[in-house]
Amino acid sequence: MTERLGINNGFERLAIFVSFFALFIHVAACMFVLLANFEKDFATTWVEIWEPETDGDCYIMAIYFVVVTVSTVGFGDIIPGTTWERVFCILLMFIGVSAFTFVSGALSSIISNYDQS
Repeated sequence: MTERLGINNGFERLAIFVSFFALFIHVAACMFVLLANFEKDFATTWVEIWEPETDGDCYIMAIYFVVVTVSTVGFGDIIPGTTWERVFCILLMFIGVSAFTFVSGALSSIISNYDQS
C-alpha cells in the first residue's frame, strides 16, 4: 500500500495509529455513557449531574471527557459520580499514559527517520 500511494512507512504508522486512536475514543466514550445508563442510582452519575439535552450532546461530552482524560490534561469539569465510573477512569488513565508514551516514541522515530532521508 505504501508503494502504490507513495507514502513512507512513518506516515503509514501514524495514520494507522490515528485511526486506532479515533476508534478507541469512540468506544471509550460509548462505554462511559453506557456505565451511566446502567447505574441503579441514576442521580449520582455524570449524566445526571450535567444533564445533557440530547443524546448527541451526551456523546460529545463523553468524547470530550475521554480525550481530556487520555491526554492527561484532566480539567476536572466533568467528573465520574459512581464507583464504576471511577474504576473506568482509572483504566482510562493507565491507557492514556501508555498511549502518550507510544505516541512520543513513534513521533520521535518518524521525525528521526524523516531527518535522515
